[in-house]
Amino acid sequence: MKDIYQVIWQKEIDIARVRNEIEALRFSISLLAEEGDDGNRHEQDAGQGFPPESVHQDGSQEPAQGFRQTAS
Repeated sequence: MKDIYQVIWQKEIDIARVRNEIEALRFSISLLAEEGDDGNRHEQDAGQGFPPESVHQDGSQEPAQGFRQTAS
């Protein structure tokens, strides 16, 4: 049987890694949007498809109001 604290610790590391990957992807989107800006692109296109998130002081995040998550 696995130690529950070890499992939680690993999950926290995984969450931190995914958050860093999301931040890097958002940064890449902004760079690509600037690079490909030919005057026909709207400002909102770069973030389209990604719901804005509300970040709390404890580092937890939740989708903004009005965004529905669907069960997978």
